[in-house]
Amino acid sequence: MKLSALVMCVVIIGIPNAVYTAELKSDLDNMPVQAYTNYVPHTGEFMSTIQIHYSRLWFAGDAKNWELANFEIGEIKEGMVDIVKYRPIYEKGVHIATMVYKYLDQPMADIQKAIKSKDRVKFRQYFNNLTSACNACHQESGVGFIKVKRPSISPSDQDFAVK
Repeated sequence: MKLSALVMCVVIIGIPNAVYTAELKSDLDNMPVQAYTNYVPHTGEFMSTIQIHYSRLWFAGDAKNWELANFEIGEIKEGMVDIVKYRPIYEKGVHIATMVYKYLDQPMADIQKAIKSKDRVKFRQYFNNLTSACNACHQESGVGFIKVKRPSISPSDQDFAVK
């Protein structure tokens, strides 16, 4: 018996691991991978992931963990590249690449300079500039109700201290 992926997810969530049947386990083990190769997350999913890296970037830079901060700005850039590649046009014809270049290119380059020079004061200044740029981009894209701010609470149990 083959279950659709959606039904299987509902079933898996609702059944404790101990009750899995051999048949269900076999169905899960033999699920064709190619069924999911055409999936492309919506812009909101990309942005949610970027938001996590944005928060981690703040906490890493604030803690002077420059290696982690550099990693997180790289993750943000990768996320933006993915949005441009997989969701190039947002609702109402907004060209994502144009918006990224217009609003985010310079603030992210500035943050990278601050990280490279290990300058916490500049990092904070440039992070604030990035935050303003994100909000300006949201405004022009028609989603001005989405406002980001400097994080005050860590999004994870990650340790940001330098070891």
